[in-house]
Amino acid sequence: KSAGITSGNISQNQLVVNGLEDIANEVYYANDKTAPDRKAEEAAELFALMESLCDSYGYVSKSMLYDNLLLPDIEIDKLLRIFKLQLREIYKYAPPTKEEMQLWSLKDRKYIYKRKEKE
Repeated sequence: KSAGITSGNISQNQLVVNGLEDIANEVYYANDKTAPDRKAEEAAELFALMESLCDSYGYVSKSMLYDNLLLPDIEIDKLLRIFKLQLREIYKYAPPTKEEMQLWSLKDRKYIYKRKEKE
């Protein structure tokens, strides 16, 4: 049995970003209404950085984001969670293949973001 959407299992920003603003206003009626706009600005920086890193290196790791984005690591993780659906449209988040590990000189199989192949 599901408890439904509550403030404990989903964020206001995630609801707004995914087009569920009415539900966000119902669940988070007392919250700051400008928060989703701020997250959208931070996400624009995140997406621009990911695009740049992908052009330069061919992939993006979380540690690269932590090092290059001027936000606390926990805020970067929140952005990645909030904008997960949008990221999935552009990037594949998976461990590197053996060939990719050799190509990019990766030392471990930690998950990375790679641009999806055009179909």
